[in-house]
Amino acid sequence: MTFGCLFFLAQQQQQQPQQHRRAETDMADRRSWDVSQLRKYDIQLDEIPRLNVRDPKVDEFIAENVSTLRTYTNYVM
Repeated sequence: MTFGCLFFLAQQQQQQPQQHRRAETDMADRRSWDVSQLRKYDIQLDEIPRLNVRDPKVDEFIAENVSTLRTYTNYVM
């Protein structure tokens, strides 16, 4: 290798950490966001009631076709 090639390689190695740090900063800037960037939808969302499976209201809600989350069912273990 000639001296010019070695000098060029040494310069490249010195620049890489700076470029890497700059790339990390750019990535951090792109990852940051705020609530204003989120889309807003006009959908009415109601909270789904969580009821114990033995609660008498569960049968009433089923009869009225109201969504419920039933707890203590042992469906998932």
